[in-house]
Amino acid sequence: KSIVNGYAAFLQRLPAELPQQMMHECMEQAARLLPPHLLAHIALRVVLSKQAQPLPTASDMSKLAGQVGSCLQSVRWLTFGAQFDSFYIEQTHQNHQPTPDRLNPPPINWQLHHALTQTLLLLRRTLAAADGSCEPFLPAEQPMQSEGAGLLGAPLLGAPVLEGDFIAMLQNESHEVLLMRFTTTDDGIEWHAYGALATHCGRACSLHASCEFPCALRLPLYSEEELLIFRVEDIESLSLDIRIKLAAQDEAKKKITQDQVILKMPSSPSMQVIEEVQRACPLEHSELDPLKVELRFWWTYLKASDEYRHFLQHLSRKPMPLDEMPFSSNTLRADATEAKLEEWRHMLERRARKLVGLLEESLKFDEISMGELPSVQEIDKLWRVQESTNLDEPDTLAELRTIEALSRLRTTVVPQLVRQMHHVLSETGKQTGEEQWLREALNVADLLADERYLIYSYFTVTQLKHVLRSFRASALELLECES
Repeated sequence: KSIVNGYAAFLQRLPAELPQQMMHECMEQAARLLPPHLLAHIALRVVLSKQAQPLPTASDMSKLAGQVGSCLQSVRWLTFGAQFDSFYIEQTHQNHQPTPDRLNPPPINWQLHHALTQTLLLLRRTLAAADGSCEPFLPAEQPMQSEGAGLLGAPLLGAPVLEGDFIAMLQNESHEVLLMRFTTTDDGIEWHAYGALATHCGRACSLHASCEFPCALRLPLYSEEELLIFRVEDIESLSLDIRIKLAAQDEAKKKITQDQVILKMPSSPSMQVIEEVQRACPLEHSELDPLKVELRFWWTYLKASDEYRHFLQHLSRKPMPLDEMPFSSNTLRADATEAKLEEWRHMLERRARKLVGLLEESLKFDEISMGELPSVQEIDKLWRVQESTNLDEPDTLAELRTIEALSRLRTTVVPQLVRQMHHVLSETGKQTGEEQWLREALNVADLLADERYLIYSYFTVTQLKHVLRSFRASALELLECES
């Protein structure tokens, strides 16, 4: 017990932003010095100690986000612990040394069960404290721009995430381009591979008619949530040295073989932990299934909320209306406006289609497939782990574990998801003039009334009246568009 308490106290004092490599080295050192059965209990004690700390109020969102991030990062000790338990089992087997049952590490699924439960408990706690807001889990929101921000050189995509010289190696049928880029370090040349979508006027396009692969290009690279993109309008062609060309071809093969092509920018630190816990869970059916379903629901909800923020950002970048363009020539004004508006609309449709998919997926999760969150003692009993942590959770957390607590949270977020879905579809229809989007906005009513999902049961009478008025407005807009 003293060893567990001492090493856990040391790990708790480490900074929350500790790189994963250093976390791994801490557990590796513990694995060499301590009996294997203690590692998992040390990791669990760290997480429980973090979880026991009261959360700040939503009035100080930055402080709340900081503590939530610190607590989520601590969950990684449990997933690392699972790796080192496997290491010990292999070592014991190779050395043909029998290990007493009391010294065997707990089952790996025991650790994953705790990791899942503690992650979900923190999600419930935070969303309850923030009244359903996702802000504590997402990057800081950028300020909205006024209409007309897309005027000429002003970027419709925001600031580039990377800008410089790349070597375009090939382009697939989906118009994604493999871009190679090298940097010089103290250890020599380091190569990076990126997969980015080529666009022209906001639409995916082919480069085969204008480029002979491989070729050197100077361009800004933008991030659009789940993909990297670049605009053909921004490309500057460069000469390509034969030696760099050959080196890029060799490195490209390695990156593809080793699955090291970067297709998107990293998620926020908190989202990364949630995604790591999801990946660590077994694919086959197990006792963890209800927890896996709930974690997937919250992850989808967070992703949809983040994408909705980006959708609103894009709306704010709509190019300036024609009569406000600062050109003396009517021809220049018309050409500049039409080109910008066309690109802006295509990008809006791409964002809307992806966002609607996330929102629909979130709404179709069945609460019955989720459930209560087990306590530490219940998990220990289920996996027959003899040595407990002797660290009880605060009584205030017990109520958040119940199905009723989950239902209250979903009552907060489900109506919000419906409103966002309807807004995205109707606004996209208005901005593009396409009837298809307005029809889909009206069809949200069918989803709301679908008995398979019981989405309407999360609405109050007042909320239902409000959303029905929105559907009526969509019906009138569709009639006007058709006429």
